[in-house]
Amino acid sequence: MKKRQILLISPQSWGVNYVSKHHYALEMAQSGCVVYFINPLVFDSVLTFSMKQFTKDPNLHIIEYHVPRLLYYLRFHARLLYDLI
Repeated sequence: MKKRQILLISPQSWGVNYVSKHHYALEMAQSGCVVYFINPLVFDSVLTFSMKQFTKDPNLHIIEYHVPRLLYYLRFHARLLYDLI
C-alpha cells in the first residue's frame, strides 16, 4: 500500500479495549499510511482540541476535541442564536 493519509471517525474512543476500527487503524499505520483517528465528541466547559501521537506507532495520531455543552444545546434548540454566533 502506498503512503496515504487516512481519516477515521469513530463512535468508540481510543482506549484499552480495541474493536475493529482500532485494529484497522493500527494495521494501516503499520503498513506505512498516516492515520488520524478522531475520538467521539466530549462535552466540557471549554472548546479544546488535541492531537497525540500513538506511542507504539508514529504513523497513528489520535485526535480528541471538547465542546462546551452550551454550544451543542444552542445548535439544536436555539438555531437562530447558534447561526448568529
